[in-house]
Amino acid sequence: MKTNPELWTKISTLPFEQDAVPFGFARRLARDNCWSHDFAHRVVEEYRRFAYLAVVTDHEVTPSDEVDQVWHLHMTYTRHYWGPFQEVLGRPLHHGPTQGTASDKQRFDDNYASTLTSYAHEFGEAPPADIWPAAKIRFGDAPYYQRINTATHLVVPMPRALRRIVSARSRMALGFLSVLGISGLTFASAHAALAADSGGNMPLGFLLFGLVLLIAVIVLVSARNAGKASAKKSGSGCGAGYAGTNSGKAKADADGDGGGDGGSGCGGGGCGGGCGG
Repeated sequence: MKTNPELWTKISTLPFEQDAVPFGFARRLARDNCWSHDFAHRVVEEYRRFAYLAVVTDHEVTPSDEVDQVWHLHMTYTRHYWGPFQEVLGRPLHHGPTQGTASDKQRFDDNYASTLTSYAHEFGEAPPADIWPAAKIRFGDAPYYQRINTATHLVVPMPRALRRIVSARSRMALGFLSVLGISGLTFASAHAALAADSGGNMPLGFLLFGLVLLIAVIVLVSARNAGKASAKKSGSGCGAGYAGTNSGKAKADADGDGGGDGGSGCGGGGCGGGCGG
């Protein structure tokens, strides 16, 4: 049963989209995260629920990574975020990233668990698992999310079963073996083609093979550097906070300047231009 039905009615009916625009809020969200348009709309609705919990609960709240992506985007719509949205909430909802300490990690783990519990209490149902995953997924995979340009990068999804058994280092090794496999196929193709044209002389084939090996080395070095960067990110955790309590008392936010903090998440946002829509 909702603590504040009137507040929920205001939040749930507040429009996020402008009328008659070809590239609205949900479509931008879908594109930036490689989501379907329908899924993006579902996450927006969960973001509404998160904002409601940030106001009515008496504890800090932490969003799922999916909900956090809506939050990130919403804050770029500054006139709406600090205008109608804040007016409906009755107070500011600040975004407070983690400082990367061990105490922060425990704090945000606890906050996320409390958020899921309060969600079930306020809405009478468990949060959807595809938008609010278990903590080990929420805080485990999110540091590896990156926004990329699909016009210049090829992204191949890893099968779900394979993701469960392959560690980050193994993924690097698997990627390197894949590149070597592609190199072998390229060399074999060049060998066959040039042998047919030149009667067995294949200097160009060896040149092509050397070029592919060079690309393989570059890919491996890039993957190694990306792995180091991901390892550094993974310790940063995710932010949290809250906008207020049932009694309306304000608590100092993460920066210590008062006014409550709505929380944060981790991850960069997905797949860049060209996805979803």
